[in-house]
Amino acid sequence: MFATSTSHVMFSSDSDHLCARNNQADKALLAVVKISIALHYDYFFVETMNEEARNRLLTKLSKRKGPIVQMGFGLHAGKAVQGAIGSPRKLDATYISESVERAEFLESSTKTYGVPLLMSETFYNLLDSANKYRCRKLDQLILLSAENDSLVDPREILDSGEKMSIVSES
Repeated sequence: MFATSTSHVMFSSDSDHLCARNNQADKALLAVVKISIALHYDYFFVETMNEEARNRLLTKLSKRKGPIVQMGFGLHAGKAVQGAIGSPRKLDATYISESVERAEFLESSTKTYGVPLLMSETFYNLLDSANKYRCRKLDQLILLSAENDSLVDPREILDSGEKMSIVSES
């Protein structure tokens, strides 16, 4: 779960330098922004390729908008259980919870909304106000649980579903 401690965020228009201290939500957002910026340095990904392969790849991807490597990010805050899953030969750490599923849903929805980053309102509310003004609300969804699958009347769905707002960095 993300901490809601007081944060100190500095933004300088001279250097466009963003810094987050003491607030885990601000740190997570800053990490995503830094990764997104790094993905735009296409030469890093193709510099080790031979010239022929590099030219073929760049020609193939020239019609596609954006950098060569594209990633989507979903940010949500909540509780999770951490554990090891696997066999005695290979163990993997994993996190299991509804919050993890929501973050995964947000990440997969970045393609639908055409943005690289989506965050839940829960995560957005943990951000320092200096970072909140850089975000915009995109949508509000109604999340239905498995027991509500049989509902067909839209009014029943609106009354029984949990509402989740989706926010993106502008």
